[in-house]
Amino acid sequence: MTKEERREYMSRWVAKHRQHFRSIVRETKRRRRLELITRLGGKCESCGISDHRCLQIDHKEGGGIRELRQYNDSYKYCVTLLRMSDEELRAKYQLLCANCNWIKRFERNEHGAKGQNDSALQRE
Repeated sequence: MTKEERREYMSRWVAKHRQHFRSIVRETKRRRRLELITRLGGKCESCGISDHRCLQIDHKEGGGIRELRQYNDSYKYCVTLLRMSDEELRAKYQLLCANCNWIKRFERNEHGAKGQNDSALQRE
């Protein structure tokens, strides 16, 4: 089967089995994400929470959106991270829960409000 024939066959198969295909893709993404979480220690670096539903992979030095845009696809990006050695992965990335990640982004002014006065947001 040539490459073009294979591509055509897969297109027809996906169209015919759309729901099944989507479930395969969802499960594959879930497994890869859990593998990355495990390799990064399985808990928030800041507060220690280990619930995978709220853990996020954070760039230690910021710039995650720019890096993700280079790949145009979160799947390709995830595969790239999985190919890194554990040392390389841990040097560049860390796990933070959603709350700790937003706190870090706010403290480093990575939240998109550059140049704005944030003092009103910090009042309590």
